[in-house]
Amino acid sequence: MLNWKTETGNAIYFSPIIVKNILVIGTIEGNLLGFDAASGKQKWNIPVGGVLVGSPIAENNKIYTASSTAFICIDAVSGKVIWKNNLPQSYSQGTPLIQDDKIIFGAWDKTYWK
Repeated sequence: MLNWKTETGNAIYFSPIIVKNILVIGTIEGNLLGFDAASGKQKWNIPVGGVLVGSPIAENNKIYTASSTAFICIDAVSGKVIWKNNLPQSYSQGTPLIQDDKIIFGAWDKTYWK
C-alpha cells in the first residue's frame, strides 16, 4: 500500500532520514527537503547548494550533512539552518561521524574534514 509520493524533479542519491516525524531528503540540485512522514506534506526546503549525494546523521533533532560545496547543520523539525560552512568543491558521499564535540567526514578530494 502506497501512503504518499512526491516528485523531486530528479534522481535522489541522498540517504533519507526521519527525525521527529519529519522525513528529510537531499536532492542533486542541492536542496534539503523536509516532509511530514505521515502525510507527505512538505514542511520546508533549504537551498544548501552543490550536490547532495551523501548520508546525513542526526543528533538532538539536528541533522548534519555535506553537499559538494557546504557542510550544514539544520533543525530537522523547523528546517532552520543552525550553521553552514562552505567547503572547496568536492563531493561528500559517506555518513559523518559525531565524536564528542567534533564532526568528521570524508570527501572525494582525499580529505577528511574535522
